[in-house]
Amino acid sequence: MDINHFCSRCGSAVLKSADHCDHCSAKFTDKLRCAACDYIGTEEDYTLDRCPKCGCSRLIALELKAP
Repeated sequence: MDINHFCSRCGSAVLKSADHCDHCSAKFTDKLRCAACDYIGTEEDYTLDRCPKCGCSRLIALELKAP
């Protein structure tokens, strides 16, 4: 199982491949935020599932907000 991200709305663990949270139904963008330093980037920016800025492995899947 590839759980490595967390929902930005409720904090639940989610699969890397998820497009929404099974717990609160938040829909995700293609952006991730580092829980330690708040760096925001795409999946490709986080090589080896680590933040390129600080090395943290706790990544937050950002919720899609209505315009």
